[in-house]
Amino acid sequence: MNGGAARRGPRPPTRPSGSAAPPEQRVGYLIAAGINVVAWYAINVWPGWAIAPFLTPDTPQVLGVVNAAIVTAIVSNLVYLVYDPRWVRALGDLVSAAVALAALLQLWLVFPFAFEDPTPWALVTRTAIVVGIGGCGVSILVQLIVLVRVAVALSTPRDHPAAPPVDR
Repeated sequence: MNGGAARRGPRPPTRPSGSAAPPEQRVGYLIAAGINVVAWYAINVWPGWAIAPFLTPDTPQVLGVVNAAIVTAIVSNLVYLVYDPRWVRALGDLVSAAVALAALLQLWLVFPFAFEDPTPWALVTRTAIVVGIGGCGVSILVQLIVLVRVAVALSTPRDHPAAPPVDR
């Protein structure tokens, strides 16, 4: 027994440190970056946020942090495209979730949306923001745990029985 936990079967193989992701994973990173580029372009260039009838003149108060969240996601996915060991993904996902959390909190505070009464869209939008805030909180916690696990794995010899099976 290792600290009370028994290992079942052989440890799963890990990719060598610094190795590139498999092609299907790289395609996923590229698609995610592309979707965020399109979102950034649609919000800031064409057609632009002002064309949306449900956005108020308060929208510029949230654009900076929303753009920061989009750019953070783009940069993270482009980094993963060329270098994606687990600790890099955890760090990128942690930063992305923290910036997205800031954007969602700003959206909650400013709430630059105007919906015609008696539609339920204001409630639906606020509910989606709350769910997003919760999701970001969970993601931040999970990525912090992953970073700690990777740090332990990097400081523990690979042949040690307590070494966690983590992609270094």
